[in-house]
Amino acid sequence: MSLYICIKQKRKTMFKTIDTWTTYSNERKAKNENNDCTVRALASFKGISYNEAHKIMAEKAGRVNRKGVIGFMTTEAYATQGLEEKDMYGEQPTFAAFMRNNPNFTGIIGVRGHVFTVRKGVVYGNWDDGERTRARVRKIYTLTKSGAVITKELKKGLDPITIEVERKLLKNKQAVMIEGVAYRIQDDNATMGIVRNMESELVDLKVGMKRFYAAQQRRTRKAKKIQQANA
Repeated sequence: MSLYICIKQKRKTMFKTIDTWTTYSNERKAKNENNDCTVRALASFKGISYNEAHKIMAEKAGRVNRKGVIGFMTTEAYATQGLEEKDMYGEQPTFAAFMRNNPNFTGIIGVRGHVFTVRKGVVYGNWDDGERTRARVRKIYTLTKSGAVITKELKKGLDPITIEVERKLLKNKQAVMIEGVAYRIQDDNATMGIVRNMESELVDLKVGMKRFYAAQQRRTRKAKKIQQANA
């Protein structure tokens, strides 16, 4: 028998859920908050107060009250708290399937437009998150072994998207597209293939990663401008 908690009603599997709307109701009302799933998830996962998590998301992700946060900025903010992102876009398992394969999972799960915390099978989020078992898991956030910021590059703000995740994608020989350029680490891990306008070149890995980081920076600046324009 798996260790995760589930309840079966009318052939539908549901996970036990702690409604964080209720848990943090006083703090949320005091701030007249909404669209704050990233705040509630961080607070419930890290065991910190709602107000502390609220401040972190405002300072590290530029979150504005009553408004959501762009995915990569959530990743940047969570990374400052020692959380590592894993991209699940290639697999996108259902929540139920993910929990079957990871019954002791503890971390934050990202589905379309929403995040919530899971601790050993118990969901901490919206009242119905435990019922949405067919929702596709797009990202997960877990603590790094050290619980510290993952990379020097991330700490310096060179790349708001977790560089270690990008490296793993590249090492798996999956091309990562940034601004129309495909980056791929070659089999010997000493060179990087860069493809632009159907023309390819091989460069030293250090040079390739330097270009990669620069491209990430440009993408980040563009995304921030878009976010500010839509604020």
